[in-house]
Amino acid sequence: MSRTDRHLRILEYGVVRKSDVGARAFHVLHRFDAQRAGRNGKTVLDWSHPHYAKAGSWVGVLSVPGLTVEILPKLDRNAVESPAELAHAQRNLLAMMRRAGWIRFRDADLAALSHESTTLLDLHAWIFARRLREELNRGLDRAYIARRENLPYLRGRLREPEHSRTNLVLKHRFFVEHDELAEDHRLNQTLKAATRILLRQTRHPRPRALLASLLEELTHVSDLAPSQLTEPVHFHRNNERYRPLYQFARTVLALHAPAPRSGTEHSFSLLIPMETLFEEYFGRLLKWGAHRLGLDPSKIHLQAKGHSLPLLQDPQTNRHHFHVMPDVYIEPHGDFAGAVLDTKWKLLDPTKPAMGVRISDVYQVLTYRRRYAVPRLALVHPGPTGQGLQRYRTHCAGDLRVGSMPCGNNLATLDESCMAGLERLLADDCRAANAPMRPASTQALRDTAPGV
Repeated sequence: MSRTDRHLRILEYGVVRKSDVGARAFHVLHRFDAQRAGRNGKTVLDWSHPHYAKAGSWVGVLSVPGLTVEILPKLDRNAVESPAELAHAQRNLLAMMRRAGWIRFRDADLAALSHESTTLLDLHAWIFARRLREELNRGLDRAYIARRENLPYLRGRLREPEHSRTNLVLKHRFFVEHDELAEDHRLNQTLKAATRILLRQTRHPRPRALLASLLEELTHVSDLAPSQLTEPVHFHRNNERYRPLYQFARTVLALHAPAPRSGTEHSFSLLIPMETLFEEYFGRLLKWGAHRLGLDPSKIHLQAKGHSLPLLQDPQTNRHHFHVMPDVYIEPHGDFAGAVLDTKWKLLDPTKPAMGVRISDVYQVLTYRRRYAVPRLALVHPGPTGQGLQRYRTHCAGDLRVGSMPCGNNLATLDESCMAGLERLLADDCRAANAPMRPASTQALRDTAPGV
């Protein structure tokens, strides 16, 4: 990446102006976004206006020759795109990704690059490089690789047909098949390819220096293009420690693309759907703090895994249709009467009716409430500290709670403050007093006549 590249940071629903980045870079970015979208046509930026492109709810990095655009989550309705606010949003995004299991790092990793100009891509490259350095210090992985060679000595198993054809005259040679313990195998080749791509894309000198030193250590590993690294890697107890690094490396290879113009430079995207991340962060946080909330983690089901229920049944074939899968289903257990929680990555607006909750989201959770027959029903949104909990009385299914998780808090207290929000959401008035509504079991629910 050229040192003269322009780096632009914006929040969700911010804009990239043609006048700010230049007509040429704006055009190249548009082409790459369209290329990345592929057949579904869903671009990261809205290109309907000729003079600017508007971001949506995807965050991350779009990088093309000459321009890197970093989109960060908007954690507060009143947030402004100041350097401090952008750095704060970036760190909290990483904290949410860590809790959701999307990336692994220690706080010391971030402290080493605690500068407001550090990009999200720089941080990912730094975390990857530090983890890879630790593993290489323990020793580069070696694996047995099957070889077929025509050698001047017998090694392994003689390949009789090939030997007869190849060495009819050369009596001193043997066409053999044998296994060789080597470092040049698919796992190391994938890690090297990702290291090289990240070195090309990252801007910060510290990850660049570490990535360059890693490439020197991987000199004896073959350089292969991403298209040549499609063969899966088999993990076992000897190389299991490399699995997280390999998974991230595969992501890097998948997101790397030739630039939409001739030349040797490349384009790159590292994009995160905030709706999905918020859902997984909330679910993992709930499981992590289950005992503090008085819940059994085994009774908390994300995406209602194993507990999806149908809405319709064909009376002639008895086949079920349209299964519902709430983001979080908590089974009734102990004195807890059960709950359905649904996450929405949308900032609430206290100035609007029902805080700006979408009617379609209300329809959705009321369907869950009717189908799962649980007393607690809640919509969970991101929001600033102190926005709190709002309770509404529905005319058909008891109460609906609309709560906010304070995702805009400081990184060090993010999980703790969100846990406090969960405690308010699952207050004791949902427990023993509502026990009569408790269904016998999920199987009993399946056996009831489906309906909304």
